[in-house]
Amino acid sequence: MGIITKTVKAPISAAKLIIPKAQDVEDQLKKAFNRSDIKEAYRNYEGNPESFKSGLRAYLEQVDSENRRLYGFARTLDSVNRATVPIDGALDYLNLAGGIGYGARAIKTLATSPGYLAYDAYYTAKTGDVVGGLILNPAYEVLSWASLGSLPHVMRHYTTQLNKRTIEEASTRFLKRLKSASLEDRISADDVVGRIEPAEERRRAA
Repeated sequence: MGIITKTVKAPISAAKLIIPKAQDVEDQLKKAFNRSDIKEAYRNYEGNPESFKSGLRAYLEQVDSENRRLYGFARTLDSVNRATVPIDGALDYLNLAGGIGYGARAIKTLATSPGYLAYDAYYTAKTGDVVGGLILNPAYEVLSWASLGSLPHVMRHYTTQLNKRTIEEASTRFLKRLKSASLEDRISADDVVGRIEPAEERRRAA
């Protein structure tokens, strides 16, 4: 019975290492509070601190929702990259042993390139991050290709990048809303400051 348990747990543990976990709003909120602009706004905020946090959390949830398809694409790329690291390592070993792995690696690169290019185009159009989508992402893949075993692929590059972009976008929207908030926007001291307006909820919906 113990052997069966160990056999079942092993693939599950391996899957957790390969497949990036879904975005965590509470983790995003903690990281947002590491931003200097959020820290300053929080220090200067005169209302209920929980109202401030709830407002920022609402914007994070909104941007996460807008990017849900992009997150799925990013997780797929990161999963494929991590899963193929052993293959790249084996091909590199063959290259060092006699060069017979070059052809196989070239075919693999050509087969996966359309996926990276499609993601970069989608990411750039969706987020407006031209530098990240058209410069940093291709540079990351070139670095991975040039490294033995494509070791940079063990990083969750695409989901991490999108997570940072989400935090940046949500924080910017929240602070803009917070600065423009009037007394009419607050029902009570415990109201969620900077809550999302109906028009903004539909904005940039995926």
